Amino acid sequence: MRRLPLTLFEEYLFYESSQAFPCSTWLQAEFKGNVDKPRLEDAIQNISKRHPMLTARLSKGRFNRLQWDLDPERSIPIYWHEPSDGSFTAPFHFIDPEKDPPLTFHIVHQVGKWRLFIHHHHAISDGSGSFSFLHEIFLEYDRLVTGSNHPLPLLDNDRLERRNQYGLSFANKIALIPAQFAGLLIATTLFRRDVSELIESVQEPKSFEPLVGPPQYISKQFDTNTYKALKGFARERKASVNDLMLAYLHAAIGKWRDKLQAGCPSDWIRISVPLNLRAKSDKSLSACNVISIVSIDRQAKGLRKKARLIRRAKEDMQLIKKGNLGLIFLIVLWIQKRLAGGIRKFCHRSKCRTSIVFTNIGQLYAHSPLRNPDRTLSIGGSIFERFTTIAPFRPHSQATIQTHVYAGKLTITLHYDSRALPRDKAESLFEIFENELLGAL
Repeated sequence: MRRLPLTLFEEYLFYESSQAFPCSTWLQAEFKGNVDKPRLEDAIQNISKRHPMLTARLSKGRFNRLQWDLDPERSIPIYWHEPSDGSFTAPFHFIDPEKDPPLTFHIVHQVGKWRLFIHHHHAISDGSGSFSFLHEIFLEYDRLVTGSNHPLPLLDNDRLERRNQYGLSFANKIALIPAQFAGLLIATTLFRRDVSELIESVQEPKSFEPLVGPPQYISKQFDTNTYKALKGFARERKASVNDLMLAYLHAAIGKWRDKLQAGCPSDWIRISVPLNLRAKSDKSLSACNVISIVSIDRQAKGLRKKARLIRRAKEDMQLIKKGNLGLIFLIVLWIQKRLAGGIRKFCHRSKCRTSIVFTNIGQLYAHSPLRNPDRTLSIGGSIFERFTTIAPFRPHSQATIQTHVYAGKLTITLHYDSRALPRDKAESLFEIFENELLGAL
């Protein structure tokens, strides 16, 4: 059996996960049409063999070093729910990759429509890898149902052993030393900074009961014209839509906290942003994690100055990309691993490190051979209409926002911790963020 040691980031994601705070991702895809049950199952199992991390089992090797056992014969669990279960929503719960399958499918089928759920441990794959995996399932399912012959991407699973090299040559690493040194100095300041929660917790997260049932989220899809208008507004300011949403999320948090009379002007509000570190040479990688995290901090007293927030968001993200500062968090993990308690101790936080997580998956399946004139995908006689996906929240960080574009439409989803952030307050934050974005147009 082939074995791979965990990368620093995978080890971080493994130790981040707990019964009360699962480090898992969750997706719901909605289809119009009827599903061919045996062919969909065959498509899922066929494609899973191309992505060995998705069926891996975590174990401990020599010196208790964490490793992945890649088992090509292990299948992905698929659970079918009959029409009488039409209201079923897949749960969002803790996954133990040492015992449990790291990825599970649930499918709810009714006459003329069906929904597909994917729930998996974040340590086995990031969003980019998971959505590539899902697209391959679509291609394979369409082939099995209609006889189409759209080619699957070429994958080289030997590259999994080098998934933590991020396409950097020795010369690249040398050239990045000045930027990385400066980034480490910035990271030291950020690490020592007191970060504020969105609202003050009424109880310590360590006392929270385990999560049960489906995730608690608020999601809204914006039409093509709205998304085009946002792109135009960002372009006029020589920024990206991502820059715009980062800036207006900070502004919305400021306005929301003012409305609740929460916090004080000197509070630091930190948005943590997952960053895809894939290089061009990583195109042949199967599903895995090739990401890191960067932080965007603003003081509460500056959250009313929207033009400045946009300019600062653009400058920060440009600096991060130019200096490849996404590597800094990985360097921090490398240092932590060599300290007493290692990454496990680093993950057992007793204070807030992030106010909220914002992740932008980007535009999906824009060049798929399954694409229709209206930009939806036609898959085995069904139309893939829309999907909802969430990122996990962490202790003291009471919510995450995930955005994506599919079929020309922008979807924004707020996943919130209902134990710390009541539904009405989560809805208020989402509404203010929406109004900030639409008010700019």
